[in-house]
Amino acid sequence: MDNIERLLLGLSASLRDEFSVASAREVRRQLEIVRDRVPFPLPGTIEQSPLRNLFDYVELKSHDAVLGRTQWLRGMLAEIDRELQSALAETQRGDLTMHDVQEIDSLLWELRDRVDTFELRDDGRWPLQCLIAYVDARMKRSLETN
Repeated sequence: MDNIERLLLGLSASLRDEFSVASAREVRRQLEIVRDRVPFPLPGTIEQSPLRNLFDYVELKSHDAVLGRTQWLRGMLAEIDRELQSALAETQRGDLTMHDVQEIDSLLWELRDRVDTFELRDDGRWPLQCLIAYVDARMKRSLETN
């Protein structure tokens, strides 16, 4: 895991622990520092790197916080976000078993289905899809290292 990824994970945790305008402004200030170091997808492809997915998730969620949108604090959006944060924490363990991976994978498919029920313009749909993709990539990376 590189320094930018560590920073983004820390910023994500910061938003999770204190979802306020002030903390979101600080998160956004720190995102500006690394913005140019997070690669965009190659032209002609829609596939984003895991790091880009994590960056987009943190950026979009912090944007909502700056605007005072509270849907990240309660309801289905908050519930899915918490479940994804929990799955992410699982992928960061160094001793995942095949059973753990299967459970995380099943959860990710369930959460994808729930996110797909959101309207296309719903706030939260794209950031959650980005976080799902990042958690999926982390899970696959942990498989490769075990």
